[in-house]
Amino acid sequence: MKRFPAYTDRILFESVHELPQQNPMMNIYYGRVDFDLSDHKPITGLFEAKIKVIDQAARAALIEEVRNEYLAGFQESENSRKTEFLSSFHSKSEL
Repeated sequence: MKRFPAYTDRILFESVHELPQQNPMMNIYYGRVDFDLSDHKPITGLFEAKIKVIDQAARAALIEEVRNEYLAGFQESENSRKTEFLSSFHSKSEL
């Protein structure tokens, strides 16, 4: 009796675009080796993957810029809250 190969005898990957040239990962070769020793068939695959290279210096500069803007806004907000809080005491003391 011949059995069907299991899902473990597959390489699964997902295509993002309909046109193969636009996919970040493209299958170049997919095959299997026929051994009669087991019902599991070893498989092989060759893929081409497009990866993004990140400019670490630009990334660090952007993180620093966002951090500084956040801290400046936070400090401005804190100063505004403190001023508002303290001014509420001045107006109560005048009553």
